Amino acid sequence: MPEPRPPLDLSHLPPIRLGEQGYRPGHQLDFTLPPVGQSQLGIPNLQVRGAEDADDWQREFYRWLALNLRYPRDAAELGEDGLVGVRIFAAPDGTVRRVELRTASRSILLNHYSQSVFRGAKLPAFKRPTSNEVEIDLRIRYNLIRR
Repeated sequence: MPEPRPPLDLSHLPPIRLGEQGYRPGHQLDFTLPPVGQSQLGIPNLQVRGAEDADDWQREFYRWLALNLRYPRDAAELGEDGLVGVRIFAAPDGTVRRVELRTASRSILLNHYSQSVFRGAKLPAFKRPTSNEVEIDLRIRYNLIRR
């Protein structure tokens, strides 16, 4: 039986920005995050380990995502969409230490962008961390709306 392969880790590479704020391709894009209410906390697309204040932190994290996460321009122009899963390792102060690709889509552009947006980033700080490193599992679904 072959040994399982370790997760792909590109966190040593410099960050890149493929998405541009306000960019709209020729067809409609919808990558908006819903407002986060109490009923939406703890959804399976986001899991946090290593902090007691994960529910409060999620609200701030969704705000951070709304400001920083974009649909990669090249992927949109090529009509690429899909689901990407990343694991983010952050210090209690929110500094991202490394990022791993956990679930790859068919798009190299989406896979790379989903990691690069977090590389070197400063996420919201954790008020009550329970360990030296907090693990954040995030699944990002990129959908192109074609009309």
